[in-house]
Amino acid sequence: MSTELGDAPQRLVQSLIAQDTAALKLLVDPDCRIVGPKGFMIEPDEWIGVHTSGVFEQVSLELLQSDVVAHGETVVRTEIQRSECRFHGETIKGLFRVMSVWLARDGDWRLAGVQYTALAADAAAAAGITEAGE
Repeated sequence: MSTELGDAPQRLVQSLIAQDTAALKLLVDPDCRIVGPKGFMIEPDEWIGVHTSGVFEQVSLELLQSDVVAHGETVVRTEIQRSECRFHGETIKGLFRVMSVWLARDGDWRLAGVQYTALAADAAAAAGITEAGE
């Protein structure tokens, strides 16, 4: 299997926005380790459930920067994302640095780990990104 992720990350984003439980279960490994932006560990079924229950709605997710490093059949991807979501009716917008780990499994890529970190304004500026999206 190629060490290129292909469209797996984009399929994940599309599945989150579409609240597609079946697609998310195919993309997210059952042993996936997920750390939310406030540092809480989230189980894969809980993460998928929150994204598909209507409690959390991913309105938009824009990829601003991405870097991929392959280690055999494992790929580490770091990116900066601009996110807009609704949680219990409250709109939340922000910039996040996201590190994800993908494993080659059964002819496709599976998300094995992801950590979200809120991106401070000075870190965004150092990466050449402004809040306005320029």
